[in-house]
Amino acid sequence: VPEVSSTFTRPSRGRILAAWAIDLVALLALGSVALFVDFLFAYGFRDEVGVVEHGTFLMLAAVTAVVLGVVVGAFDVAILDVPARTAIAFGVAVSATAHLLAVAAGVLVSMQFEDQNSVTADQPGGPFVVVAVVAVLGGGLSAWWSNRVLRTR
Repeated sequence: VPEVSSTFTRPSRGRILAAWAIDLVALLALGSVALFVDFLFAYGFRDEVGVVEHGTFLMLAAVTAVVLGVVVGAFDVAILDVPARTAIAFGVAVSATAHLLAVAAGVLVSMQFEDQNSVTADQPGGPFVVVAVVAVLGGGLSAWWSNRVLRTR
């Protein structure tokens, strides 16, 4: 049995950018549908929206981000030419970045359309601003982490 080395060379900048681009296109295609289903499951056909519905949506979005991250990470093995564990960690980080920024954008859009009975209507705005800020900061952190997981070991 050949010995598997735990060391690898960091992928080139071109491969990393290609992986980011391909991952983002795949996440846009799959993630937009998945987040819409998450949204319908959490908020659909509810007369009143409260903390439970918001929490349900955020939990479903987190699960969606991880599952889709594993999916795109599986393709990143070939693109980045790195071990599967590293590629999947990269895919999850890219997916987390995309999903967190999508949640932040969704919160801000919802707050702008409260007069049209959005999910943030008739609720205090402070917690939603906090969610948006934390999501943007988390998106930045996970983008940084996507680069960190590709460091040379």
